[in-house]
Amino acid sequence: MRQLIGKVARRLVRPSETIDGYEQPDLVDVIFRKTLAYKPAGEWQEIAGARTVLDFGGACGRHYKDANSALVRWLW
Repeated sequence: MRQLIGKVARRLVRPSETIDGYEQPDLVDVIFRKTLAYKPAGEWQEIAGARTVLDFGGACGRHYKDANSALVRWLW
């Protein structure tokens, strides 16, 4: 129920300001804090058996943490 209310509120209420670009200090700070706080919940089934991953980037490194295996070679 809480998620539904949040989704509806985001659609009805416009943000008071927007961030232009990915190198804004506020955005970088939020992504950094999310990265530190993220804790994987179980194994990442899509990567089971993989030995090498070519990572094109993204935000917080969630998939790297999900893989969390010394057997996987992570390239970025």
